[in-house]
Amino acid sequence: SSFSKDMVFVPHRSSTKASTRNNYDDKDNSDDIPDIQELRDQLSVNRYGNGLEQAEVALRKMFRWYSEGEESHRVNVVDCTKVIHSWTKSRRKDAPQRALSLLNEMVSMYESGRNKAVQPDVFTYTSVMNAFAQRGDVNGATRVFGMQVKDYKENQNFSAKPNIRTFTALINAWSKSGREDAPNGAQKILDVVDKWVDIGELDEGPTIVTYNCMISCWAKSNRPDAPRGAEKLLDTMIDKQKSGDLDESPNAVTYNSVMSAYAKQGDVVGAQKVLDRMQMDYDAGNKAAKPTIRSYSVLID
Repeated sequence: SSFSKDMVFVPHRSSTKASTRNNYDDKDNSDDIPDIQELRDQLSVNRYGNGLEQAEVALRKMFRWYSEGEESHRVNVVDCTKVIHSWTKSRRKDAPQRALSLLNEMVSMYESGRNKAVQPDVFTYTSVMNAFAQRGDVNGATRVFGMQVKDYKENQNFSAKPNIRTFTALINAWSKSGREDAPNGAQKILDVVDKWVDIGELDEGPTIVTYNCMISCWAKSNRPDAPRGAEKLLDTMIDKQKSGDLDESPNAVTYNSVMSAYAKQGDVVGAQKVLDRMQMDYDAGNKAAKPTIRSYSVLID
């Protein structure tokens, strides 16, 4: 199978599949059932800041009252993903588990046949992965990826098919993990991306965001070979952009990350050379490579 375990690198089964009954259930036992549009309005209004709790309560009311009936009057994947995405964007420590709890409930409702409209899609899974990735939780992000691939391959849920943003979320988890082996872990993911593109399982290859996350892995690793590893990826990006395999040129984030890799090794000369490359690229017409305050502060720091 093209989805062999060595390609997908899905770890052993874990506690990711949590009980759908949890401490986050709403406590409103009122018999008054609001209109579903009223609840959807509550989702939109309360999705940010201190309103997140209220948004989740509204969603769980929708789970309770609108899991059956006509399609237009049923809680669906868009409703759920809105709240999950909001948890992902929040700075709450429990955000990954809150997002995962909602995902698990969606999977349970969908697999049991109670509500096919909450079938998770690629945006749902990737949003939950991002919640873990932003906290550098490689294991958490990888477990959710395993759930996604299982849903796609075993359940034939084609709306859950991973895309390049899914893989970029995994690489981002490595970049924020602070682990010395982050470049190796991220490279394995990039290798899988290349394989999936080759066999037609992935429509789009690495983007500039993907490569920037890869470079960040090197820059933050503090490994002696970090500067060379980061600059090698910069060279790859430039080559792919020239050959048409990459839509965008390296930007300020790209160059600044490479410079940072040199600066962390105390190599001011190396960092200055990258800044020179950046300036030349900008002068040649790549407006995205315009040096920023960060570019110059890297040399000073």
